[in-house]
Amino acid sequence: MGKKIIIFFITAVWLAGFAFSKPGQTGSIHGVVKTPEGESLPGVIVLLKSPALILPEIEDLTNAAGMYRFKDLAPGVYELTFILAGFQKIVKKGIKVSSGTTVSFNIDHTLRASDVILIVEAKEPIKQYPIDF
Repeated sequence: MGKKIIIFFITAVWLAGFAFSKPGQTGSIHGVVKTPEGESLPGVIVLLKSPALILPEIEDLTNAAGMYRFKDLAPGVYELTFILAGFQKIVKKGIKVSSGTTVSFNIDHTLRASDVILIVEAKEPIKQYPIDF
């Protein structure tokens, strides 16, 4: 008798989880970061910001294929920032995520113009003379 009550209780809790779960209440954002020539860019820092987030921002890195993904996002408006040394910082605002949807957002990352001037100076080389004994 006690075994039946335990099985009944476990089954009831399990079914209640399905009854009260809210499938499709979140969305996601994913995409690929490439160069204008079509080469994938691994290691790009992708920052996600929104008032809909619990944290101020979420960070991801693109994988070897240049792909990134943010899952289980609350509906709202998001901002994506893409950062990679030697490339322009790209900020995209107003990305709308709805319940049960996936937003695909691909980026072409371009090299930034260098703002560093490198000056190389060299002195005259030291002359070496052979010494004969």
